[in-house]
Amino acid sequence: MKKITLLIHLCGSILLTFFLLESSLRLFPGLVPLPLLIYFNEDLRTEIASLRNLPTKWGTEIVERDDRGPELRIFKPFTKIAWPVQENVTVVMDQLGFCNPIESNYQVPKIDIITLGDSFTTCHAVAPQDTWTSKLASLTGLSAYNLGRGGTGIQEYLQLLKKYGLAKSPRFVIMNIYEGNDLRDAGIYYYYRKNFQPTENQPMPSPSASFYTFFNHSYSYNLVNSFWKFFRHASDAPAKSDRNPFTISLEDNRINFKYHLVFADKTISFNPQNSDTDEVVVAKYLRNQQIEAGIFTAIEEALVTFVELSKEHHFVPIVTYTPATHTAYESKVVFENSDLSELMSWFSHQQRAYFQKKGTELGYTFIDLTPALQAGAKTNSSENLLYYRKDLHLTSDGHTVIAQVISQLLHDILKN
Repeated sequence: MKKITLLIHLCGSILLTFFLLESSLRLFPGLVPLPLLIYFNEDLRTEIASLRNLPTKWGTEIVERDDRGPELRIFKPFTKIAWPVQENVTVVMDQLGFCNPIESNYQVPKIDIITLGDSFTTCHAVAPQDTWTSKLASLTGLSAYNLGRGGTGIQEYLQLLKKYGLAKSPRFVIMNIYEGNDLRDAGIYYYYRKNFQPTENQPMPSPSASFYTFFNHSYSYNLVNSFWKFFRHASDAPAKSDRNPFTISLEDNRINFKYHLVFADKTISFNPQNSDTDEVVVAKYLRNQQIEAGIFTAIEEALVTFVELSKEHHFVPIVTYTPATHTAYESKVVFENSDLSELMSWFSHQQRAYFQKKGTELGYTFIDLTPALQAGAKTNSSENLLYYRKDLHLTSDGHTVIAQVISQLLHDILKN
């Protein structure tokens, strides 16, 4: 009898704990740690992300493309986004879903400057008025519109230019290449095209068991389950694919890409979450000559198209190059894995030399922003960083440096 009573009390305690935890998480979804949220059930993850104004697929819409590339999405108009690493920064996208100040007007017949790029062009953890696009407009007195979209590459930049930029008869179109992942993104595009197999849409299977459905949509169950998956992440990492060697393997997933910046007054740790290890993966592939020639062909074809569009639509084609944090702070960086120091420096020089050479061959203006950002990194104090230390994106100060360099170029062009 005592055992039965004890069992009843134990079950009651478990149910009460479950109820309190479930209620707390539903009332305060911000309690769910972001590293664990990615392991939640997809519907539940989207629900929680929406409540926290985090970027989600459901806050986007598809842009039709003409190159048979992978799905391209932009934010829906006036979407509100809170960036997870800099949670004090919340932005509202404009009437098209791009990062421009609320007073910007896409409906005007002509816009002087169109800018293209990824999260180093759009307002990632900075306000729309603090992007280099907006600062460039202020410095030059020209109208500018930001078509940047995070998570995209050079082929996607062209799609957005065709869809939204050309209609505004721009005088200048600036395509910003980011050192860390634009080569990777070109590889994703290339392998998608290479391995594309059209299939009929199949209905998503729905679990018939209500018991399973209940737990799958429980905050508490998903939290416990995500802890389990998080600590098994290394052993569950996907195997490298023969069809796309840029897929992260178990070995790649163990790369230590953390580093420190050494200032006179303090040492600051960067990339504490060890993100962007795929940057190291791609650098190794390039060094070992394991990147298929077709990827570079795809990049060159995009650059050729960019120049052809400039001639057809009478704008000045400009390609800018933004270095990664460790390159901008090359004089201060100390990698925890010392082997990466030489590799990542070599990776940077190879990419910059490539886009410089193609600019000469194809006829676009190339601006390497590395010297200016390196100069800023030397003169700015530890309190005025050009990049965020956690997610390695440009701060407002970093955007300012870029805007100043480009504005000088445009001034020289207009003067001549």
